[in-house]
Amino acid sequence: MYANRGEGATKIKMKMKIIIKIKKRERLPALAAAVVMILLLFCPAALAEETADIAMPEQVREDIDARWAGYTIESYIELAGAPEGDYGFALLHRGDTRVLAGYREENGGMSCWLESKGAVPQGETEGGMWMYPEGETYTVWDENGERSVLSDGLAFSVYTLDEIGEAYDGIVQYQGQDGVFRLTQYTDGVVNTVVPWNGELQFHSNSVGYMGKLKGEVETDIRFVDLDALPKTMGEAWKRLGGAPELPGVFAAQTVAFEKGRKYPVYTGPGEAYARSGGGKATVSTNDWIEVFGQARGWIMIQYAVNDQRCRVGWIEASALPDGARVKSMDGVFAEAFEGTGSVGTLTENCELTDDPFISGATIASLPKGTAVRLILCDDVWAYIGVEAEGRTMLGFVPEFYVAR
Repeated sequence: MYANRGEGATKIKMKMKIIIKIKKRERLPALAAAVVMILLLFCPAALAEETADIAMPEQVREDIDARWAGYTIESYIELAGAPEGDYGFALLHRGDTRVLAGYREENGGMSCWLESKGAVPQGETEGGMWMYPEGETYTVWDENGERSVLSDGLAFSVYTLDEIGEAYDGIVQYQGQDGVFRLTQYTDGVVNTVVPWNGELQFHSNSVGYMGKLKGEVETDIRFVDLDALPKTMGEAWKRLGGAPELPGVFAAQTVAFEKGRKYPVYTGPGEAYARSGGGKATVSTNDWIEVFGQARGWIMIQYAVNDQRCRVGWIEASALPDGARVKSMDGVFAEAFEGTGSVGTLTENCELTDDPFISGATIASLPKGTAVRLILCDDVWAYIGVEAEGRTMLGFVPEFYVAR
């Protein structure tokens, strides 16, 4: 989530001022979209201002003209107050190529210290920047959701719009500290926001909030950032970084250190009466990481890596747990789902049942519209269900919005 820009001294084209005051990284509200359309229809001159109208030091403009002839200056911002001197950033655009040029105060003038294509979203559509003036608040994400922080005047964002100018296609945010500007969060379209923080990547969805995190380092120094190389989803991050994903809410799990050198058959539910995963061949090795969600009926619900492309959620016997391991009980959840009457649902569309909702979404069964299901666990994204499929009882995941209660 990004805050409004505030009123700084930097002059930016009128069309940019309209868009950067939108607070949410989501499809523009109808009113805002209408304003944009009105301007397109009745104010073409305002929307076609020349880059000469963008205020910047003449020395910077001359340097840009010399280094990047033929590029359009989309935006220029100045960040003042750093101990080492003031900074300026220019966003330059030609065709489908975009360049971020960075300047800093040295010997009474502004010298270029940054030229980066990787640090900003690319493409032919319109882009721009906004800054967060010192003393104003803006919103950031963490695993507790959104929170407001007080700007020190050294934070800024770069954005691009979609082809029709009604939604953000990409946003990236940087924060300056101790002479280095670092990536603090980035989005791919209007779906996911990724926050690199303290040796981990946190994942957020605009619709449901915090999705989980993975341990791993990515490049955050603005001089070396390559947005195309950064993971945009938890699945992409897991494939690149490995490790066990840490999930929130009802699907929160704990990593358990099992005795090494053991293998256990994996079933879709707590017992051999359920279909065995992996086409009847699934086995988990204790030599790799295993996460445990809970235990029910003498079995434990686990997640593990099948290979470098997918994980699996399934069940193994609770006797596999090491001595002294404490795992939360799920007996009550299963009793309510399979013995109660209030946890029955119906699928509103044809959908795929998966045992890997968080990484690959691999299908284990195709379910037709109208299928009756037992609801076991639900969050705002996934429903963990029991269903009769292919002649066997299976547990797995479907998108929550496909289940009518």
